[in-house]
Amino acid sequence: MVYMHSPTTTGGSLVAAAFLIAVLWDTVSHASLLAWGATMVVYQVFRIASYRRYLAARPSAAHSRPWGRLYILMTTIAGCLWGSTGILFYVPESTISQVYLCLVLFGVASLTIPTLSLFAPAFYPLVVLVLMPFILRSLATGQREQIALAIPLVIALVMSVTFGRKINRLIDESISRRFENLSLVEIAERARREAERSNRAKSEFLAAMSHELRTPLNAIIGYSELMTQQPARFGTQGAQDPLERVLRAGRHLLNLINELLELAKIEAGKTSFAFEDVDVAALLRDVASTTQSLADQNQNQVFVSAPDTLAPMRTDPKRLTQVILNLLSNACKFTDNGRIDISLVQVQSDGRTWLELAVKDTGIGMSHEQTERLFEEFFQGDAATHRKYGGTGLGLAISRRICRAMGGDLNVVSELGKGSTFTARLPEQPPQDAAIPEPARRESVTATGSPAQRTGVVLVIDDDREAREQAAERLADHGFDIATAPDGMTGLQLARKLNPSAITLDIVMPGLNGWSVLAALKEDPELFAIPVVVLAALGSEVKKGFALGAAACLSKPVDYGLLADTLKGLTGGNRSPSDG
Repeated sequence: MVYMHSPTTTGGSLVAAAFLIAVLWDTVSHASLLAWGATMVVYQVFRIASYRRYLAARPSAAHSRPWGRLYILMTTIAGCLWGSTGILFYVPESTISQVYLCLVLFGVASLTIPTLSLFAPAFYPLVVLVLMPFILRSLATGQREQIALAIPLVIALVMSVTFGRKINRLIDESISRRFENLSLVEIAERARREAERSNRAKSEFLAAMSHELRTPLNAIIGYSELMTQQPARFGTQGAQDPLERVLRAGRHLLNLINELLELAKIEAGKTSFAFEDVDVAALLRDVASTTQSLADQNQNQVFVSAPDTLAPMRTDPKRLTQVILNLLSNACKFTDNGRIDISLVQVQSDGRTWLELAVKDTGIGMSHEQTERLFEEFFQGDAATHRKYGGTGLGLAISRRICRAMGGDLNVVSELGKGSTFTARLPEQPPQDAAIPEPARRESVTATGSPAQRTGVVLVIDDDREAREQAAERLADHGFDIATAPDGMTGLQLARKLNPSAITLDIVMPGLNGWSVLAALKEDPELFAIPVVVLAALGSEVKKGFALGAAACLSKPVDYGLLADTLKGLTGGNRSPSDG
């Protein structure tokens, strides 16, 4: 820092030296003045050269000590040069010359306070060497006028030392705080990186556990559905109620897994949005119609108010539907024999157009303390409410994060015993940084031959034995002939041998995973036209499946009715002869 002040102090010193020589020219020996001036110029040239060498060297903290010693030496020389004027140029006969000399020395001492006080080893010697010779010489004369000239310099010396010490202490504290702040910043950065690693690890863990949990859930839900739908076949007529409870519990657990995974993706910033122009009024009516059965369970009336004249809104219909469904299902759940009003209005604010979607109910309402924490993850009100109504405490937290990710927000106004109003406010045009385009879906490749040329077999490739057996049994009920493969390599061999009409493909398998199998199928000229239905646990896998050429992608646990309809559409209704 002191080296950086070198150009300023050098320039000031040369100007002061020139001024002193000029005012003393008529009272002091020219030879003395010129010799002193020449020495001052040589010194300043040496100082500038040292400054340039320092800039070129840019020494580290470990190598800066020699440069500090050099700077102390240079300031000591400067103090001797200026201090020598109090002896060489001391002319008591010329009061005006003495006054000028006193002023110059005072100015030099003052200049050192802002430029050198931050480096005490150089500052104190310089100030003392500059002022003390003139002070001592003036006091030694015993003359009143000379003593009067010395007093301002004594005051200047005391003030310089005092202020220099304070400034030095402030600079030391400032530097110390700077390094403390740098240390805190480094600690915070390490904590941020650690949090990001933990967040990624959590997301990866949830993604892996999602697949591991969905696999047994697929069997639980699938077999429970089968035994409730066909009780005579399995002899489960007397177990209808417990089986339905198992089915409800399995679906509830699946919903919790889905919500945890969704929350992890949002926290990790990996939630994607596919924005398109949407008729929000029509979408709102469709969702309200879908949830009518929920309203009927508690004898609620649902009213929709949405103008037909609203222009299409640029949004993600899937995410918007998710938010509306969550708000409506909550309103239906917490309202008995009441009224639920859904309204959609367009507002102007901050120079932008917004759509405000409000869901108002006449249900149990909430206290102020509950609304303050309502959008926290896993918050479910008081214990009595949770026991009565259940839930995971994630739906509203996810809905608010989706709204904010799309450039809007979700808020609530509620009064205990008088109902609640949830308002989702979304921009008519989404923020650009949220617009992550949906990957383009490839059209399924037309088979090189007619469906009759194929075997009519559906090949199920899955490493889970229960999943294979269940798929074979459920699809057989829909009239399909089924072949199964326990791994990717066997699946490719059977595909070449059987030339199936369609393939269902699990993704997470040991050895050759589903993506490798799909790539191999699409690269084989004899197999590339076989439609492949990817059975995926994650939304990102659905997108990747379409990008790699899958004809369809379905989520796990599999809805076998939907899978059967999908296969019928892909195979042109090509089923076993026994099905007619």
